[in-house]
Amino acid sequence: VTLTVPGLRGQPAASLSIEATATTLTLTAWGRAIWSCVLRGAIDPNTASMSAEDGVAMLPILKFSARKAGARRWGGFIKPIGEDS
Repeated sequence: VTLTVPGLRGQPAASLSIEATATTLTLTAWGRAIWSCVLRGAIDPNTASMSAEDGVAMLPILKFSARKAGARRWGGFIKPIGEDS
């Protein structure tokens, strides 16, 4: 999946990382948690990999992949939840 988070504008791609559990992703910049989400299904975090690259207008592009921990369809990747400002 490819993620772009507008709040990351200006952060260098090399400072970003994604930490995964079976049901959540946490995005870190400079080692600090700055964004997280709940997944629509479970993944195997041992198969997770990510890359980050600098995007247009200083908006980093994050690519994340992991194997699903089940066969059912998710109907999306991230559960819709409220936004904390």
